[in-house]
Amino acid sequence: MVSIYFIVLAANEKNLFEIFHGAYLKQPAFYRRDPFVVGIASGYEEALELLKQMVEDIYRETSGFLVREYFGERRQES
Repeated sequence: MVSIYFIVLAANEKNLFEIFHGAYLKQPAFYRRDPFVVGIASGYEEALELLKQMVEDIYRETSGFLVREYFGERRQES
């Protein structure tokens, strides 16, 4: 898993996505976050290209950056 990267929904509402190297799968903290994986890429450059395409598609489909809604994630009420 030397060159595998995961694209996940950001842990906070201010950001859209986060990119993690596959080595983070060995860390228990990664799973405590309960990551919502939306993409897997072979290499960081491919992850960036995939992320660019995803953002363009989401903007085209939602007329905005409604990333969480696009992937069907519901906000939890506090």
